[in-house]
Amino acid sequence: MRSLSIYSRVHQLFLMINLCLAFFEQPSSFSITSDVRYKPQRIVFPYYILMMIEGLTLLWFLFYISTKVSERDNERFVRRNNN
Repeated sequence: MRSLSIYSRVHQLFLMINLCLAFFEQPSSFSITSDVRYKPQRIVFPYYILMMIEGLTLLWFLFYISTKVSERDNERFVRRNNN
């Protein structure tokens, strides 16, 4: 089995963080009990912290995609010049 590169591992971590933000953003019902009949006390994080985390993950995704496109273009350039 091939081990994942450090970029792939970091990408998986940032993807997991971005998807988990849905539990903490409004109108999430993430609490001790998710039964909305009891009006439970929610875990509340400041809005600016959630937006900073989301902005960092989006910057990472932009960097990750741009490096993948760059690698693909470099492979095409090398392949073209070797022929």
